[in-house]
Amino acid sequence: MDKLEIDKRFIEAGKIAATVREHFKKKNLVGMTVTQLCNEVEGMTRKLGAEPGFPCGVSINSVTAHYSGELFDDQTINDDAVIKLDLGAHIDGYIADTATTICYDPDYQELTLATEAALNNAIKAVKDKISSSDIGRVISDTAEKFGFIPISNLSGHSIERFKVHAGVSIPNVWTPLGSSLRKGNVYAIEPFLTVKDGSGQVVDGKTKTIYMLTRRKKLEIKKSMN
Repeated sequence: MDKLEIDKRFIEAGKIAATVREHFKKKNLVGMTVTQLCNEVEGMTRKLGAEPGFPCGVSINSVTAHYSGELFDDQTINDDAVIKLDLGAHIDGYIADTATTICYDPDYQELTLATEAALNNAIKAVKDKISSSDIGRVISDTAEKFGFIPISNLSGHSIERFKVHAGVSIPNVWTPLGSSLRKGNVYAIEPFLTVKDGSGQVVDGKTKTIYMLTRRKKLEIKKSMN
C-alpha cells in the first residue's frame, strides 16, 4: 500500500465527516434526544460509505466534550442549548475527526464565532515542523482578542490508522514542551474556549459514555466446583 492510497482514504473519510457535520449543523435539532441525534449522525456516516470513527459526541451547555447518548437516554435538546457535536468517520481505519458548535442561545453566539476563528487561524498557521505550542499560542491569542480564554487541559491530537489519539498533543495554550508537526502526518486541531471569568479548565464528570481500547488481555474463567 503506497502513501498516496493512504492519503486518499484519510481524505475520503474527511469529506464524509464534513458532509455529515454540515448537514446536522443546518438541521433544527430542538426536541431531539441526544441518543436520537447520535444514531442519526452515525447512520448518515454509514450511508455515505464510511463507519463511525468513534461514538458520536453530543455535549450540551457546561458539558464540554465526550458525552454520547446511552440506550435509554432521554436528555432532550432545548431551544437555548449550546451543543458541541463531535463526530468521526473512518475508511479501513483511516480516521477523520471533526466537530462543530451549534448555538441556540444568543448570549453565547460570540463565543461560538470566536472558537471558529481560533480554528481557522490555527489551520492557517500550520506548516511543516511548526511546534504544537505555537499553534496553542495562535488559539489563545485569538480567544483573548474576542474577550474569551482557552481551556488549557483539553487539546487536539495526532491521528494514525485505527488510533484517533495517536500521541502528539496540540494544546490550546502555549506550553514550553511542544511537539514538531510534520508534513504527511494527520492532526486534529481542537480549540475549546470559555468565558473570561471561567476557570479555563475542565473536570471529569461522573457519567462515562465513551471508552477506548488500549490493549487486549486474555481473561481466565475459572470453572465452578459446584
